[in-house]
Amino acid sequence: MTILLVGFGPFGNIRHNPSGEIAKLLNGKRIGNDIVLGRVLPVSYIKVKVTLERLIADANPSLFLGIGLAPNSTCIRVEAIALNIAYSEKPDVDGTIIKEITPIYDDGELAYMANIPLKRIVGELRRHGIPSVLSFSAGTYLCNYAYYIASYLLSKRNNAMFGFIHIPQASEYVVSKANVPSLPFTVLVKAVEITIHVSLGLPYGKSVN
Repeated sequence: MTILLVGFGPFGNIRHNPSGEIAKLLNGKRIGNDIVLGRVLPVSYIKVKVTLERLIADANPSLFLGIGLAPNSTCIRVEAIALNIAYSEKPDVDGTIIKEITPIYDDGELAYMANIPLKRIVGELRRHGIPSVLSFSAGTYLCNYAYYIASYLLSKRNNAMFGFIHIPQASEYVVSKANVPSLPFTVLVKAVEITIHVSLGLPYGKSVN
């Protein structure tokens, strides 16, 4: 089966987005009996929807995990809820701004809850020394947008799992910015691997090739 792992490309003043770098790094890795399909989404409302709908239709993943960058976060945020809301006065990379509260799918539920083991993931991340919290707001920008699209599509399929995490910036990308919260890139990669392992019910550290 396939694990669809998606991160994002650069946006705004973020020239290096570790979420996309992690997706590329783990692409092709075997975890248990599953293969990671790592893909980088553009920070674009139009392109994300088209790309993600196609990816999910083609890959038919057993697990979807989205990774988003939260530049002001000091820890891993395991997102519980995806909202059927698109809203942002901040433009995407195409210059698109959504100033009116807009549903992502007209026939979708107001919200979907992740069906990966959220509290267990937070506990395992902390057990490995990685600061993490359970979060109930993924925002209304592209991260929530992608999260909701995947949740909407995969909630209709039996046994498909879906979830999303936000990560801080990688320390390697902000060495000259002393006040920017960050964690080392290797720690961010480890956090994503742990999240996948716990979601699949596998012990971490024994099944990544």
